[in-house]
Amino acid sequence: MFEQRERWLEEMHDHVDHKESVTSTTGHMNLVAITAEIADACADERKQKRIHIPNWQSMARDLEDTLDYLGAEAAGAVRSEVTSLVGAINNDLLYEKLDDTGRMQTCIDNDKRPQVTKYAAALLARLDSDDVLVAAWRDLLAGCQDSDHVAYPYDRIAFFRDNVIALQEHRRQDPGYWGSTTTAVEILFDIRHSVARAQSAVGDYPIDFDPQNQSEPTGLTDEERMNLAERWIVRPPRRKDIIVWFRIANAYVLGGDCVSHGDVTFYPAQVLAGVIIDHDVARAALSVVPEELLTDKISQQQSTAADVNKYDGLEHLPGLVYVRVLVRDIESHRAVAEARAHLQALLAVLESHEDMWVILKGYLVFDGRYNPRPLAWGPKQDREPTIFHENDYVADDLRMLNDEGHVITLETARRLQPVLQLAQALESASRSDPEAVVMAAVRAIEHCNSWTTKGRKEWGEFIDLYLRDEFTRIAFLRRATEATFDAIIRELPDKSPGATPQPLLRQIHEAVSEGSWGRRFDRQVAIEHIAALKAIYADHPLVRRLSELDDILAAGSSISAAFDTEQRRVEARVARLTRSRNAAIHGGPLSKAACDSIVDFAFSLASQALHNGIRAIITGETIADYMRANRTDNEQRVRILRRTGDLKQFYIEAANKS
Repeated sequence: MFEQRERWLEEMHDHVDHKESVTSTTGHMNLVAITAEIADACADERKQKRIHIPNWQSMARDLEDTLDYLGAEAAGAVRSEVTSLVGAINNDLLYEKLDDTGRMQTCIDNDKRPQVTKYAAALLARLDSDDVLVAAWRDLLAGCQDSDHVAYPYDRIAFFRDNVIALQEHRRQDPGYWGSTTTAVEILFDIRHSVARAQSAVGDYPIDFDPQNQSEPTGLTDEERMNLAERWIVRPPRRKDIIVWFRIANAYVLGGDCVSHGDVTFYPAQVLAGVIIDHDVARAALSVVPEELLTDKISQQQSTAADVNKYDGLEHLPGLVYVRVLVRDIESHRAVAEARAHLQALLAVLESHEDMWVILKGYLVFDGRYNPRPLAWGPKQDREPTIFHENDYVADDLRMLNDEGHVITLETARRLQPVLQLAQALESASRSDPEAVVMAAVRAIEHCNSWTTKGRKEWGEFIDLYLRDEFTRIAFLRRATEATFDAIIRELPDKSPGATPQPLLRQIHEAVSEGSWGRRFDRQVAIEHIAALKAIYADHPLVRRLSELDDILAAGSSISAAFDTEQRRVEARVARLTRSRNAAIHGGPLSKAACDSIVDFAFSLASQALHNGIRAIITGETIADYMRANRTDNEQRVRILRRTGDLKQFYIEAANKS
């Protein structure tokens, strides 16, 4: 259980062990996302005009970028369909002709949209094929197995992983913790339980499984486990009718035993908890009988007062309602989310009074499988967050503000309100709703553009002139900080029992936190030790990220090349952000997948712009003057980094920020 496996296996596990659907940070859209966005654009019933041309050009470029970033097997599997679709957009839907002044103009031919639609549908259908998923899976394995960080940088392997997850979601398979991908990695790890589970699922005779001896090798060869993992990940999901129960607080079902609307039934807690013990009484009293609750096990639990509480069992409380939602013909892993969405939509239409009919956390699922604790709901509310005093830097920041000589007066606070309101809207947008985050970010950037240029710059030009260099510099600094922090603080080169101590790692740890009792992480000192950390972590998955950084930060020329690549990715994401903005403003199809691929980028870019607006007001400057000075400062930093490789330019404070 605690044994450290081969580097590539540990790296596979690290990439798969994320709940996010997108882990690549360079803004490449996965194959499913960009194909689905193009298909949605094809389905838009509006006549396409000149304003839509940049959107189509941007989508075509994103699809080409995706194909280039894919691994060899996945790219080979879809190259024909992708090439046909890109060609239909660039050569058929879009065309060039001379205008009245003799200049070449790009035009759009709406009569050719059916052709684009045909090729988009063909690519989308291709993504259902088993061989495409297997190809993406093999690329993920190949990337982790190959230690060449130039051919397979960390982000590209993350992109391989994102494509595997996206393809599984597209096929309605379960990519979650107990789903296909995690189990496939455990098969490669030779974990007996996962091997036996997969063998049973694909029709093989399963090996014996002893829960008390899970570390015993299965006896399967590497090739046999590879084959089993591939057959496991492509198996189709099972669909069936599933019942999901929820609890609602501050709610009353008056005048009856229950009330139903389609497949949703509401029961007063005092009625349901009172009759469920006696099955005959329940069947006579309830007009919609929840047969799944009428078991001896549940009756016994309900009969014992100690077994019924806010976490377990059916409580006999006023103002509490239990809701039964029947979800028909659904995959098990999607049932709870679909049932909750159904219930939320119904309650939203009914428009209850404020603070009434509040859906609580927790749920019960009855899908025909054995459950030793059928009435275990879990907590009703989120836990209170754990507070770590080590992370409280407010007093330090206040002292720094005083040292800078800046005082936030009542008048300053008033001037800050428009910027702070935008920042609050951005922070309050849920990360589970990428469209909301992107729209809040767009609004913030639009306002910052207005304050800086008085609207004289298009918003894309504003980003390019005032935000791009600073964003690129900070992105590299953040990447270096995260990798060195993981190496120095979070990880160990070998976590196995009895692993050899690493005195040099301990010395580096003390150097980056010297005199701060663990509250400080000196990024400059950490970056200076990247080469040493790379050697320490030579047999660990972190070596890929550390090797990339060591190569990039070696000289001005390598930093310059990396900046060029990063800024091209910034341009691609800005174009995608622009088409999402245009879709929201003009009523076009707003792609959730596109928003999901740029949500972190949009949030960071908007936060950067708002931070500069706040600093301008605090320092007593106009936002326009501050932004111009900040732009000049970052242009100079980037020039020095490109020319000399002076790493201090990543993190020294700018003159206009003192």
